Amino acid sequence: MSFANFKSTNLSGFISNDIVQPILLLFFFVVLLHESHGDEAAKIHWGKEGIIGLKAMSLLIVLYYFPIFLWKGVREVYISHEQLVVANADSRNACQQKTRELDARNQKLSTDLEDRKRNIHPEDPAYEHIKVIFLTLVTFRRAIGDKTPCEIEITAPTDSGTSGPIIRQFADIATLASNCAVFGPMDARMDPTVEQEAVTGMEHGSLIIHTTNDQSGSLSVYDSLAPYVPLKRKFSMPKDKPKVLIWLQFGKDVQWIR
Repeated sequence: MSFANFKSTNLSGFISNDIVQPILLLFFFVVLLHESHGDEAAKIHWGKEGIIGLKAMSLLIVLYYFPIFLWKGVREVYISHEQLVVANADSRNACQQKTRELDARNQKLSTDLEDRKRNIHPEDPAYEHIKVIFLTLVTFRRAIGDKTPCEIEITAPTDSGTSGPIIRQFADIATLASNCAVFGPMDARMDPTVEQEAVTGMEHGSLIIHTTNDQSGSLSVYDSLAPYVPLKRKFSMPKDKPKVLIWLQFGKDVQWIR
């Protein structure tokens, strides 16, 4: 921090620093020279007594500049400290406010999470997915008649990726909604032929609905599910399972699209 930073830029500062100080310096020098040698001697010794001028300058610095420097320096430190305290207080208040907002948000999210662990909300996509599966298979049962023997087969590769949740939803709801016997996905460790059936013709990221080409209600099943799942339709059925009316063949990483 230099003294130049303390100089005022207004008129009084200009007069004080640029006019009064040189006059004072000259005045002190002349006074000291006169007191030491008198008028005539002062003229004679003007050039030889330069040391007196240095003394006068030193005296001016001690009596004028040093108090100003000391006062300005202390004042500048105080102002800087005060500004820092205010800035720190503002920053602390902002952090505390942000912390309170985050705490409130986290509390709300925690409460909402606990609620959704126990309840399915009608506005949630999961609720709509369950409803679509249920209504689709209820409609299929109506199409084939109440007394028609029916089986629904579900297959998926051993490594089904992210298909697990959607497979579980179909498997859990299908029996109740369709009143059909539902089996699968089977464990390939128990029957090696299961994996071969699951992956033959399988398409990654898609659900393939297998039915006969004249199966009642099969088109309605496709139309109901197509807006929600990446879906394809094929007319190829297992030859050794005559009671199977629908075969749901899940590929790897099948997910809801809405």
